[in-house]
Amino acid sequence: MTGPGTDSLKRFFGLALMSAGVLLIALCGMCALGVLTTVFTEAGSFGGAIGSIVFVLAVAGGAAAGGYAVFRAGRKLWRAG
Repeated sequence: MTGPGTDSLKRFFGLALMSAGVLLIALCGMCALGVLTTVFTEAGSFGGAIGSIVFVLAVAGGAAAGGYAVFRAGRKLWRAG
């Protein structure tokens, strides 16, 4: 699709994707921090705490990696515009 306004549309969607990616990363980090704080303050056993920490970091890390991929795609689209 070529024509007037195509570059500004690419830049807009690129910026929207970058914003969504940053929000995903930030919210995953804050959620993981809250859960880890709860695990550390109310841990009943060391083994249960370690299992919870690994699970939280795996889930939050995967979601944050997805947010980073969305950010990179948006940046690529923004620079192409």
